[in-house]
Amino acid sequence: MYKLTHLPAILRLSDNALIGMSEENYDYRDYLAWVAKGNTPLPADPIPNPRIAEIHAELQLIDMKSIRALREGDSARIAALETQAETLRVELRSLAQ
Repeated sequence: MYKLTHLPAILRLSDNALIGMSEENYDYRDYLAWVAKGNTPLPADPIPNPRIAEIHAELQLIDMKSIRALREGDSARIAALETQAETLRVELRSLAQ
């Protein structure tokens, strides 16, 4: 059995080998013969949403800014950062669904 990838390669599940998509590659020719017999490879995994990584980075930055604000006793800045963080967490939850 095989699985599509987002690379120019097919994943052979029996040994997790990546098979380059070249007619000169005998493993790729085996894959093409397998498909010609009516078989269908598994679909590629979805590409993760890059916004999720951005949100995590923004939340880490907010944490650092919050620590500075705590040291400086800036309660207004802490409140603003907490609001911003909560907005990001809501967006993150919506992306995870």
